[in-house]
Amino acid sequence: LESIVPAANFQGIHSFDVGSGQSPSFFFFTDDRKLMLKTMKPSEVSILFDEKDGILLDYGSFLAANPESLLLKMLGVYKVQVNESDPIILFVSENMVGNDFGHIRHMYDLKGSTFKRHTELTEEEKANSGLKVLKCMNMANDETRLEVSTEAKNKVLAILEQDS
Repeated sequence: LESIVPAANFQGIHSFDVGSGQSPSFFFFTDDRKLMLKTMKPSEVSILFDEKDGILLDYGSFLAANPESLLLKMLGVYKVQVNESDPIILFVSENMVGNDFGHIRHMYDLKGSTFKRHTELTEEEKANSGLKVLKCMNMANDETRLEVSTEAKNKVLAILEQDS
């Protein structure tokens, strides 16, 4: 609970990010980097909660049965309304990056498509874009390659297979 105390999140409240996707969302990381809050579009809410086709129960059951899953772990979905403003819906999740924020040189949002899947970088960002989310074509054009042991590769591939 300490992660979401407003007084402990001064930096995050004043430096939130807006995603660069087709319909940008508001992102907020708690100052201790343990949690992420992200706004949800009505279509995303429907995917979770639709009475007929919602995936929430299956999602929760899957994560409970597969604790090593690489799927995002949502901790809650909330509707927030301040005074007379339009309500917003957001979810809270574990930060998938964990405590390794300072060690990240590049972060990619991989969707398996190449259409509109490139993020423009400044010269400085090309060497170290940090937490700026890059896309599929950035990774395809990047000369840096990820090197992992065969054991780690096989474990990740098995988890990805299970998650798909």
